[in-house]
Amino acid sequence: MPFCAKCGTEYQIGNDLCAYCSGPLQTSEEAIADSDQSNERQIQTPKMLRIFAGIIDILVVVGLTALLLSPRLRFLSMVGMRRIISFGAPSLYLLLKDCIDGKSIGKLVTGLTTFNIIEKKPTGFADSILRNWYLGIPLLGPTVFSGIAFIQIMLKNKRWGDGMAKTVILKDKNLERL
Repeated sequence: MPFCAKCGTEYQIGNDLCAYCSGPLQTSEEAIADSDQSNERQIQTPKMLRIFAGIIDILVVVGLTALLLSPRLRFLSMVGMRRIISFGAPSLYLLLKDCIDGKSIGKLVTGLTTFNIIEKKPTGFADSILRNWYLGIPLLGPTVFSGIAFIQIMLKNKRWGDGMAKTVILKDKNLERL
């Protein structure tokens, strides 16, 4: 239920004037939009928890790159694929990281889920690609674009990919509220 902006009295959607103070009330569309934004803010993940999950995912990428560049993987060197695979695999991880029930390794550790707000379900394969396409660009994605995503999360707790894919990051316990 919405509240009067002038006196704070709760009112029924559809009323034009407040019954208590006679102040003008929001239209039903404005009240519903404000209510939806308020609900999204209440269930949205704290940005530091989201940053921590991102750091874990970047550590996975660094570890995967180091492992694939390791001289112990002689087979990859023999077939001339070592550099291609060692730069492609981390980008592929970043591109598809949210496709298994909305969770990356970082989100799994921190108890977060990527949630599609239009379809009302955790993200899948297509959502992950749409949300992370720029992170999947070899070399630039894991470095430059990850840094840009970090800045966007610090400033407004939302990044380009969230807007494109219509996703939010939620704590697992908040999934029941949707």
